[in-house]
Order: sequence, then C-alpha cells, then structure tokens
Amino acid sequence: MISSEIFVQQWENKSYLELMEEREDLLRSMHSFEMDQMTGNQHPGTKQQNGRPCPETRYRLILSVLSRLCLFMEEKYHREYAEGRRALREDANAWR
Repeated sequence: MISSEIFVQQWENKSYLELMEEREDLLRSMHSFEMDQMTGNQHPGTKQQNGRPCPETRYRLILSVLSRLCLFMEEKYHREYAEGRRALREDANAWR
C-alpha cells in the first residue's frame, strides 16, 4: 500500500484553507465507499482492478491519510493561528 508519508510531503507548502479542501475530498471519498458498502452497490474484493488497488485497500489508505492530515492540520493551525497573529477569518477573506 502507498505510504501516507507521500501525502505529508505534498502538504508542506499548502495553506490551511487548501488543507481544509484536501480533508473534505478525503471525507467525500470515505463517505462514498461507506455508502456503497452499506447499500450493497459495491462488491467487496481483494483483487486489483486495472492496476488500481481494490476499494478496501483504497479505503484503508484514505483513513491513514486522513488521520495524518488531521494531525498535520492541528500542528499548522496551532503554529499559524493559535500562536501566530493571524486569524483564519482573514485568510478565508483573502482566499475568496
């Protein structure tokens, strides 16, 4: 399975707002998988499909990446907003 470390490197230079978007994308992917599993729209399997990991493997990777992202966001938030002199509201206004 791909390591979540690869994703951490990609986040280093992203703004907190960009990290929020990443988190939402991961949550949407998780929700989609979970809904498919609950409704039976997707059959569980362990084989790769077209060179891609099976859905269960992708789900595990998403969970791993999401947990790392949340830890990274907590550190970044503390560093830039809690200890810093900036407000998330100010960055959000500039982002728009």
